[in-house]
Amino acid sequence: MARIALDLSQFKSAGVYTVEIDNSERIVVTTQSLRLLPGFAAQGPYNTPVFIRSTRDLQRFFGNIDPKLERKGSFFQRSIETCLLAAPVFAINLIKVNEEPDGGIGPHAGKDKVEFIGLGLDTWPGEDPTSNSYEDAREDLFVNFFNRQRFWTPDPEYLQGVVTNKYGASSILDAPLFQLVNLSTKKYSFIIRKAQGLSQYSVYARDWYGFDTNIPYEWIRPYDYIKDFFV
Repeated sequence: MARIALDLSQFKSAGVYTVEIDNSERIVVTTQSLRLLPGFAAQGPYNTPVFIRSTRDLQRFFGNIDPKLERKGSFFQRSIETCLLAAPVFAINLIKVNEEPDGGIGPHAGKDKVEFIGLGLDTWPGEDPTSNSYEDAREDLFVNFFNRQRFWTPDPEYLQGVVTNKYGASSILDAPLFQLVNLSTKKYSFIIRKAQGLSQYSVYARDWYGFDTNIPYEWIRPYDYIKDFFV
């Protein structure tokens, strides 16, 4: 039986609804017509194939036609549009980055890095408690945040490993709890604020759960306040 995906946000209140789904038109893709189209776009997933069925998918993943790239000889979006006239395509947005830790040599030398940040309950181990070292953004190579066993896939475990290493934590349990990195070409702002007025949660984790062995997560220590985990 085919699975039907429903958008539950369209239902504003409790009740009985009738949902009609038209399955009369289905896209049939054969291996003879399916093709892989490499190129470059300023946005979208890098170095991983994306299945494009329509111009709507094209705009959602890779954006509109980019005149700047076309002046440089890259006609990625326009090529996809042409191929879609015949059949859906797999598109792969290629990117070449410098993977040398020391930046390499030559005209293209320079490390391709991105900033990341780790936020936790502690300051830097062994440092001055007033230094707020866990609030300082750090840098690491762009490629280190991707699982590249086959194609490039952003992986939270890789981010966790980078944060654990760069902040000098002895293990992932001692690393900053809240971690952020931006791997896209767009700029984003993150506002992280601790919840206020939680005096009823000024309780040690060991007391909240009854005993040390009852704490369900390893990264919650017995003498952490429950209120510190509300952000």
